[in-house]
Amino acid sequence: MINRPYCLNELKMIESNIHSKYRLSNVFAEHYPCSHRYRVKRGGRKEQFILESKDRELDDQTCSICFKLRTNSEFTEGDPIIENIKILDGRECEIDLDFVKKKAVFYKWLFQHDY
Repeated sequence: MINRPYCLNELKMIESNIHSKYRLSNVFAEHYPCSHRYRVKRGGRKEQFILESKDRELDDQTCSICFKLRTNSEFTEGDPIIENIKILDGRECEIDLDFVKKKAVFYKWLFQHDY
């Protein structure tokens, strides 16, 4: 991404590309003990579980962020990127380039696996 001013439509298009690349759903997983909140993959088992379940709370074994924090050292609990995504993603707020960049980094970390 070039470091230049972006209009709101460009930022929304970049955000939409992130959603397409990682197949992000409009359904959010929420893990209350640690307050993690993130979009799940569209068409995935977790999305289906959340949509079908009355008790939508995830446990420690099904929270993707908890799992990644236990198995990957790139981020730590309370990292500003994780906190930013948890608070702002999906809220009606004015997006900026910094948020879009952090969102791309976060979902790449969360869903891209290096096997």
